[in-house]
Amino acid sequence: MKILDVKGITKEFDGIKALRDVSFSLEKGTITALIGPNGAGKTTLLNILSGFLRPEKGEAYFRNKKITALPPFKIAKMGIARTFQNTRLFLQITVLENVLLAMRYENGENLKDVIFKRNRVLKEDREKVEQAMEFLEFVGLAEKRDELAENLSYGQRKLLELARALATRAELFLLDEPLAGVFPETKKKIMQLMEEMKSKGMTILFIEHIIGIVADISDRVVVLKHGEKIADGIPSEVFSDKRVIEAYLGGEYDT
Repeated sequence: MKILDVKGITKEFDGIKALRDVSFSLEKGTITALIGPNGAGKTTLLNILSGFLRPEKGEAYFRNKKITALPPFKIAKMGIARTFQNTRLFLQITVLENVLLAMRYENGENLKDVIFKRNRVLKEDREKVEQAMEFLEFVGLAEKRDELAENLSYGQRKLLELARALATRAELFLLDEPLAGVFPETKKKIMQLMEEMKSKGMTILFIEHIIGIVADISDRVVVLKHGEKIADGIPSEVFSDKRVIEAYLGGEYDT
């Protein structure tokens, strides 16, 4: 079943086209890699899909609903979660509190609830803590629950950001270089988590630079070069495409 449909996305910065008529779709419960040389427009595309930028032309649909005119918070509420290449955590609060901030609460959002629905509010608080701990357990950070986020290693911060994305209960995850800059052991851990997310029916679109990783984990690969899509298909087909080989072996591909 198609969960995301990108149609003719074009984006310009000061008259320069960062994306040119980019179209592709994602099937539910799959992992798709978005790859290409530096400056190809990969992060720009994720910014458009998550509402941080608007395209000059083209549209994107999530579950057949247009999202390209919506702000980030509305897109997030629809079921799309985004992580960033440089983690955006709240460093001065605990690991557990970072996850709790990503969760939706039904009670306690106003003073009237706190006064007249106190028991209900307290019950929901306990439930949210239990759920947050499940996400931390999933990514391997349960023992760090009371640690300030600023004290985590870079790899642990990547794991916490993933836990926080999961806490939104999203269906589609846009991951901007989730494996970049981490040690091999953590890289393997994140790849395993992505496979588990897929097995649970979640859909992932992620940016990556290392071909071996892309080939190992991806169901599909979308390749951008200078803002244009030059290939789209299963890894074995994409990596035998002459245009893709030329883009990488031409010295534009960052390994």
